[in-house]
Amino acid sequence: MFGSKSCIVLIALVVTSGCATTGSPKLLPPPGTQLEVTQELSIGGGARLFMQRGEVRSRRDISVMDPHCQFISNRPRSEFSEPLVIRPGIFTVENSYRRRDYTWAAELEFARIGSNRNLSTIMELSSDTQQDIDRLTCLRWGTGVDSGFLTIEEMRSAMGGLVNINLPE
Repeated sequence: MFGSKSCIVLIALVVTSGCATTGSPKLLPPPGTQLEVTQELSIGGGARLFMQRGEVRSRRDISVMDPHCQFISNRPRSEFSEPLVIRPGIFTVENSYRRRDYTWAAELEFARIGSNRNLSTIMELSSDTQQDIDRLTCLRWGTGVDSGFLTIEEMRSAMGGLVNINLPE
């Protein structure tokens, strides 16, 4: 039987071991990471450009259980009817963090399917030439227990050769 001191030590070990991977370069691109867009990327309209398996895809063609990434633009709503174009160039990651959010299909929680959470890695971006692109989010649906947050290798795979992730030395 555990005493109260043993329980406290055990809880502390679990909590600190869970935090130890937060800054891992395998999981979270650190500030200073450069995202190199290798070719012009374009989608019909809106504020998001989705990529999966090395292809630009429309939202409806994304397999949400599999890794995918999306550039997010801060352009005005009045421009949403125009194509969203991301030109070749370098974006710098200013900040990155992970977030677990409920998806738009929250009713799955009641069905006990357990896959109604976005496991997102959000990268806040800067660019000298494309200021309207302010984030890259890479994610999949999952419970966090069986699937987990994306690794950098999974992000690279989702974007294929469209975007290179260059970690700082």
